[in-house]
Amino acid sequence: MTGIGILFEGAGIALLWLFPASWTAWIIAVVCIFISGAHMQEVGHDLGHYSCFKNLKYNYWAQNITFTFLGGQSSSFWNKRHNEHHSKPSVISKDPDVTFPGNVILLGNDMPKDVGRKGKGMLPYQYQHIYLTIAFPIFLLTIGFNIKASIYLYKNLALKWTEALWLMSFFYAMVSNLCSSLW
Repeated sequence: MTGIGILFEGAGIALLWLFPASWTAWIIAVVCIFISGAHMQEVGHDLGHYSCFKNLKYNYWAQNITFTFLGGQSSSFWNKRHNEHHSKPSVISKDPDVTFPGNVILLGNDMPKDVGRKGKGMLPYQYQHIYLTIAFPIFLLTIGFNIKASIYLYKNLALKWTEALWLMSFFYAMVSNLCSSLW
């Protein structure tokens, strides 16, 4: 289940340790770690739906380990957002997957074109199908999610301190491996 993710993450870290001065190895390592993170998110999603083990506690703990320690994401924040998404899918201001600050994304066929033509928005919405193809996966899903998850964990630190420790250990391991390969 998570073996592929662990394999890619291990390959990325091994490349950084074996070839620390090679930019090619560094780029391949980042790609391997990215593939590992994407795989861990998919496995964590299935674990969040309690569909991997018959015992709910096994799914819960496996999701915590997969998301936080192996994937670098907050499992409790993901569960909160995912439950909100399933309760009101694709409803602006209710579904966190389609609600972004400043209305970065407008849905439908007509709304983006109308707002773009009138010049009311901060972005050229009539071209969002072009610029969001690149920006959405990189910025909004990964960086934006991590910023919001960090704020959520900070506000709920008394309840989620173990998850915060798991996340700190993940980021310490990643940053120390990436930085040590650059020296």
